[in-house]
Amino acid sequence: MKKRLGYLDIAKALCIILVVVGHFCPATTNALWEKVSRVIYSFHMPLFMFASGLLFAHTWKKQPYLSFVSKKFQRLMIPYLCTSIVIIGIKMAMQGVLHVANEVTLKDLAEMFWYPSAALHLWFVWALMIIFIAAGISPSRTYRLFLTAAAAALWITPVNPPHVFCIDQVCNMAVFFMSGVMFRDLGCHRLLYPETTAEKLTGSAIFLGAASAFTLMEILLFNGKLPQVFSRLLPFLGIATVLGLSRCLEKPAGGNRKGILMTIGGCSFTIYLFHTTFSEFTKAVMAKFGCTLENHFVLCLACAVAAGIVFPILVQKLVLEKSKTLGFLFGVK
Repeated sequence: MKKRLGYLDIAKALCIILVVVGHFCPATTNALWEKVSRVIYSFHMPLFMFASGLLFAHTWKKQPYLSFVSKKFQRLMIPYLCTSIVIIGIKMAMQGVLHVANEVTLKDLAEMFWYPSAALHLWFVWALMIIFIAAGISPSRTYRLFLTAAAAALWITPVNPPHVFCIDQVCNMAVFFMSGVMFRDLGCHRLLYPETTAEKLTGSAIFLGAASAFTLMEILLFNGKLPQVFSRLLPFLGIATVLGLSRCLEKPAGGNRKGILMTIGGCSFTIYLFHTTFSEFTKAVMAKFGCTLENHFVLCLACAVAAGIVFPILVQKLVLEKSKTLGFLFGVK
């Protein structure tokens, strides 16, 4: 069994926190929050894709292709379908009682088989499944290099792919997944666990350089002064920065003790599936009691983000991990 990558759990934790914060999307917002959202969206989903690619390469084992696809379907698409049904059901029950963002109809039950119209954040699951179908064809270095080149071409080529099956997101995100694969295949991950002085110096220089450039570019982006030509670099600089930071945060825990970030990282998929449901419900309940975005923006943000993280963790720990059936249906093993 491959060693669990503690720094990757921490990176996923930092990423899912940003996802929950980024999905706090009030209908009316202020200029400051628009700038904050711009910064978050510049790198957080590429980081998630990179982590998925790195983990795919790290855990790869020889197996029949159809078996691999079947396992990924069970791990991703069954939870996607079950979560979609739950979200649609909750929204239909709450419409007219509480404010529901992105109201649904029975039509959404049919559309979920080709597009997540009822829960738009679930595009990630569709895109990841399609990428896995392509990436799992062959473990050969030549094939993976070809796939990386193809993903890069899709990323930089001005095309207008269809939304169906989230193909547009596949074209936007495959390059980050394959970057994670190449990071592992080419041995770059060893820089996070350096053994020689040269590796330590190289890893430190890369991390500090990436972090410095990332911070500078994000400040420019926040102020609306980042040249468009540099925006393509931001996701990669963000990935390098978060990986280095995650490795630093892992060290105090000795790689064994399970801290809050590793707990969040271990529950990141469940949080991703359900965070909008709990966040939106929390905002709607607070609005019923007069606590609105207009008069208590920071409080609403804090409560919605906390609910979007804490309640899915409780659902996983107290419900999904206790039931084999529910654990299977919602992707918890």
